[in-house]
Amino acid sequence: MLRQPKAGFAAPVDYWLANDLREMVDDLLSETNIRKRGLFRPEAVRRLVDEHRVGAEDWSMQIWQFLTLENWMRIFLDTGAQQRTEEFTHSGEAATA
Repeated sequence: MLRQPKAGFAAPVDYWLANDLREMVDDLLSETNIRKRGLFRPEAVRRLVDEHRVGAEDWSMQIWQFLTLENWMRIFLDTGAQQRTEEFTHSGEAATA
């Protein structure tokens, strides 16, 4: 044991997806949200989630990647775009005042 190489710590992603993050998966990876984003085919994402939930395949890392990508886009693209629009609108008002 003292001579074994270092090993990484694996996060319990599979458990989180099945329990704590189940509602988040259903919300963020819903057909409506996936279709609105326009990056992936909603039926393909749903198939991964369904196959994972029934135990046919282990798609936990792929589902985790979809979740983190969607969250990142909401924080840095959607919110950022909204903030930039508001800043632009307010700077335009200040310039014309």
